[in-house]
Amino acid sequence: MSKVQLVQPDEEFEVQIDDSYFTLARVPADETTKMLRRHTKKRPGGQEEVDSLTFNREYRDRAIRSWREVDGDPPCTIDTKMRLPDSTWRQIQEYIGESNIDELRAKETSLKN
Repeated sequence: MSKVQLVQPDEEFEVQIDDSYFTLARVPADETTKMLRRHTKKRPGGQEEVDSLTFNREYRDRAIRSWREVDGDPPCTIDTKMRLPDSTWRQIQEYIGESNIDELRAKETSLKN
């Protein structure tokens, strides 16, 4: 049985941030790269520029699968995901980043054995 944990397309995990519960998903590096390419435009002079707004919309929509809705909570849509406070989004990024770091550490450990 392999000890290396790979990011699965349908993988999800739940975290609590303050009084809210979010179902999150790690985003594989190759998928992030594809998203960046989709949202990168050539500017006059040949310079490339990422459309941060459209990239962030797609990335958040992929990373945040859902949240537990309690009476009065907004539904989990792309529009409400984009309205999350920056502090909440930073915590979400830490959770999905830690998952990716854990994956990389496991892979490095297995290669040393």
